[in-house]
Amino acid sequence: MTLKQFLYGCISVGFLDEKENTGVQNGNEQLQKLFIQNAENQRIPIFDLHPKSSAGKEIHINPRVITYFGSTLGLLYLSENEIIGNVCFANSNEIRSDFKTTFTESDILEYVYGCLQSDGIRVTKTLDTIQLKFPKNKEEFWQIISSNKH
Repeated sequence: MTLKQFLYGCISVGFLDEKENTGVQNGNEQLQKLFIQNAENQRIPIFDLHPKSSAGKEIHINPRVITYFGSTLGLLYLSENEIIGNVCFANSNEIRSDFKTTFTESDILEYVYGCLQSDGIRVTKTLDTIQLKFPKNKEEFWQIISSNKH
């Protein structure tokens, strides 16, 4: 899942307002309300919105979220640049999730999107925040991602 697909998916499920999200690179205030709740009940913002120009903000996944997913789930993060040209089968979608040892930005987006579609099971909403529960283990992480793809 690309960031563009994630944003348009969020519009389709009603999380983002299409009028506010005039383009993939434009930040949306709703994205700043998304947090992951870690095991210590700390809230980690999922996205960093950096000023790009006067027209909008550039959206990035918070490096703290990437680090937390990797260290807590015992998975190695691979950037999209590291995947290109990699002939290793380990990054294939066909490998069973219990054998996967790496994750990507796309996997995090799939997890967040899957949580947003979970009818409140994995999401706690307040007036100014939306907290997603961190997966208990890597099996739950991959299960949410795979259920989102069907």
